[in-house]
Amino acid sequence: MIPLLVAVALMLQPADNGASTLGGKLPATWPPPGWPTAVCMPGQPGATDSSPSAAATIPEDKWVAVLPHVRINRSQRAVEFDGTVAWDFHNPDTPRTELELLVCLPLRDKEHESLVVSKATGAHVHAALLMVGLEPGTPGRIDFGEGTDVVIKRVPPTGPAVSVAFVYAKGGAERVDDARTWVVDEADGGPISLVFGGSKVGQKRNEARERVNVYNADELGTLIGLCTFGSETIGNTSVVSPDSGLDRPRYIANNPGIPPADTAVRVRITPVAGTKPATQADKNPPPAAPTGPAAQP
Repeated sequence: MIPLLVAVALMLQPADNGASTLGGKLPATWPPPGWPTAVCMPGQPGATDSSPSAAATIPEDKWVAVLPHVRINRSQRAVEFDGTVAWDFHNPDTPRTELELLVCLPLRDKEHESLVVSKATGAHVHAALLMVGLEPGTPGRIDFGEGTDVVIKRVPPTGPAVSVAFVYAKGGAERVDDARTWVVDEADGGPISLVFGGSKVGQKRNEARERVNVYNADELGTLIGLCTFGSETIGNTSVVSPDSGLDRPRYIANNPGIPPADTAVRVRITPVAGTKPATQADKNPPPAAPTGPAAQP
């Protein structure tokens, strides 16, 4: 099962239009000094055994590198991926940062609206969540009246509830912060609840004008959302538009609790207690039918 999921994730990497190079502002050398080591899947950097049997015997109690910058721990049913603090939250010239995302990709200039920028792709994170037994639901969305900008329906995402933590070094020790502690909700709508809705696969035309599949979260840079774009892999159950003309900005960075810009962060996703693994009969790869906001004529 796992090699199949890896293959699906590799097929869902962004189209060859220049966007698939996830360089951005992230360090060229990865992992940084002192980063935890992990057992590697066959075919990944550092792997020593590429036999099929090796893929079938992933350790239960260790962090295993299964895709570039993505690790899983089967006993914890946890997924980790690499990133850095996306913005200087301690710059006196910009004391207020309005947030749209917990984690973005360095593709669509969303770092100034995000806490962390990821080096992993959304399709790879999606595949890793499948590997630890989570089955996606559906992304949230905001429906408008036909030909109007009037909101007629707000649809929250569905899927297994997950927690997101930011793991980083501080004062020579490892610190694990609930990602929500880096956010102030000015609407005081209660705790932020996140679910694995799973992004969709859309289509676009490449430079040769050929239709190619794109994983929408990768195409639009929306990996873990606070606002509802309809493309995020993990979404907030409170449906809030990123358009300030529809909703007043609600989520603000909690500056004192955030490390300096470019601090290396491991984003750790775990199911909320009580979330059961998907059964074999429930499992499906990310949908291949073109749909969602990235689809273009």
